[in-house]
Amino acid sequence: MRITKIKMQVSPIFLIWILLMLLPAICWASSIPKEAEAASNLVGLRYGPGLPEGYALQRAALIDAMNGKEFGITHVKKGSTQMVWFDVMTHRVSKKAHWMILDVLVLPSFTINETLEIGQCFLNGVIDSEIVAIVEEERDQEFLSKIHRAWRANRGTGKFESIPPIGIKCTNENYGMD
Repeated sequence: MRITKIKMQVSPIFLIWILLMLLPAICWASSIPKEAEAASNLVGLRYGPGLPEGYALQRAALIDAMNGKEFGITHVKKGSTQMVWFDVMTHRVSKKAHWMILDVLVLPSFTINETLEIGQCFLNGVIDSEIVAIVEEERDQEFLSKIHRAWRANRGTGKFESIPPIGIKCTNENYGMD
C-alpha cells in the first residue's frame, strides 16, 4: 500500500482575508467576558445615595417588599454597556436609601424600536413587579405585548432568571402622548 503526501500551499492573501473576516467576531467575543467579569465584580457592592462613579441612571423601580426587605431594579449605563442591577436596600441615612447589588444583567444591544420595561409588567393579567423585559415600542398601544426577552428579579433567590415571554405585557408609558 502506498501513502501519498499532499502538500497544500495557502496564499498569504487568503490567510489575511480569513483573519479580516474573523476579526469582528473575535473582537465581539472578547468583549463579552470583560463585560461579564465587570458585572460579576459588582455583585455585593454597596452604594448610595447616588450611583457609583462612572454609572449613569437610565431608570429605576421599586419591587414589592418581601420578609421586611425592600428591593429595587436599577437600569444603568457605563460607556456603551447597559446593565440592570437587582438591589436590596441596606439602610437609610437622612431618608436616603443605600443599596447592595444582588445580581447584574448585562443587556444585549437594543434595536432602534426596542426599549426596557421594569416595574410595570403583567404576567397573565396580574401586575408582577419582578419582571424586566425588552419590548418592542408600539406608540398606539396601551400595553406592549411584543416581548423580545424577559427576566424575573427573584426576591427569594436574589438572582435574575430568564423567563419565557408568554403571557407578559407591559404598560406603555408613551400611550396617548402624541
